[in-house]
Parts: sequence; C-alpha cells; structure tokens
Amino acid sequence: MSGVDQQRPGEDQPDGGDDILAAEFALGVLPPEDQAALARRAETDPAFARLVSDWQDRLLPLADGFAPTDPAPSVKQSLDTHLFGTAQARPGIWRSLGLWRGLTAAATAAFLLALALPALSPPTPEVRLVALLAHEGSNVHYMAVYDTDDGEVGLSHLSGNPAAGQDFELWVIQDPQQAPVSLGVIPAGQPAAHLAVDARTRALVEAGAQLAITLEPQGGSATGLPTGDVVAAGDLRGI
Repeated sequence: MSGVDQQRPGEDQPDGGDDILAAEFALGVLPPEDQAALARRAETDPAFARLVSDWQDRLLPLADGFAPTDPAPSVKQSLDTHLFGTAQARPGIWRSLGLWRGLTAAATAAFLLALALPALSPPTPEVRLVALLAHEGSNVHYMAVYDTDDGEVGLSHLSGNPAAGQDFELWVIQDPQQAPVSLGVIPAGQPAAHLAVDARTRALVEAGAQLAITLEPQGGSATGLPTGDVVAAGDLRGI
C-alpha cells in the first residue's frame, strides 16, 4: 500500500501534511502509484482538490518562457558533485519516495514556498472544476483543473506519452449528441501545462461536461474533429 493511501481525507495530518502532498502532486515528484492515488483522492475530497489547484496556480507561471531541453553532461556532473559529493549519479534518486519523505514537512514547505514565491499573488475567490482523465486499457492519466474565472485548464501529467510524430489533444463534450470541441494540443513532455479556453467555448466547460484526450497527428487534428482513439476521459466536477 502506498504512503498516500494510508491517509484518509479528514484524518489528522502532520503540520502541513496535506499541503505538502498537494505540492508534491502538482510538481509530479511522487511515484506513479502515489500520483494516481492522490488524483483519485482529489476527485472525492474537495478540500484537497483546492490545495492541488492552488499549487498549480503558483507553480505553472514558473515554467512560462522556458523551452524543454536536456542539460549538458557538465551541468549534470556539477549537480551530482554539489548534491552528493561525487560525480557518480545515483540511479533513481529523484524517483525515490524516501528522498522526499526523508525531508521534514517544514523544510519541504519552505523549499516549495521559496520556489513559488515570485508567482504568489493575493488570493481571490474562484470557482474551479476538476476531472481525473483516464480510460480502461490506457496508461494515459491526467488531472485537469478548470478555473472558471481565468478560463484556463490546468493539466497535471500523471502517466503515458504520445508516440513519436503524434500529440495529445484535449476536447470538451457537453452534449453527447453534439460534436466535441477542441481545447487545444497538450504540450508534450511537460509535467504540468495550461490551456486557455476562448470566450466562445467557455460556456461548454461546466460541471457535468466531459473532457477527453485523443491521440492525433503532430500539431493536432486538421479536421476540427477527433481523428484518433480516446486515450483518457473524465467528467468535470465542482470543488
């Protein structure tokens, strides 16, 4: 049983416990089984879902303006030497749950707060919708949070990637009798992303509507309609 499954919503946590879990979940640093367990919890625990959404709001702006790239070998060697006192990398160190759980809650909270500080702004009342996107037989899982005030969908990538030369595209279905409407191509290789919803489409993104991800040619569907298989889907719920 994973560490997150042992703590039930509403159960007493150590100082900052749920906030730390929400931050780690938003950063995508937990093992896949713990990420999936917290995604399920966010669907049924409104208070925890709000914490996740708050951390997404704080952390997403930090990625703006930075293109994904692989570090030079010299950079990695320098990091290994600085962190571990040796140039030899320790396999799987960043995937180790023990590394993160070994830090005290206070130290982890201080680190995350320092990371997000430039993006912090005074809190304002907001209405959000959340959906866990998954599909039987598919390894693609996303957590989606829609901010009705800003008109943006925040996406946390939990697992699964498109094949080379293909992209994931996000759709909203309000009425099964009507055609899905594209919300945009999901940036590949990023643990978190956000998609702006245009003014005409916002009326469709509401509680009860379904979000779906399809596998499309690189750059998205050229027809304005889904052309590939549905790899993940879920209903939006209010939090």
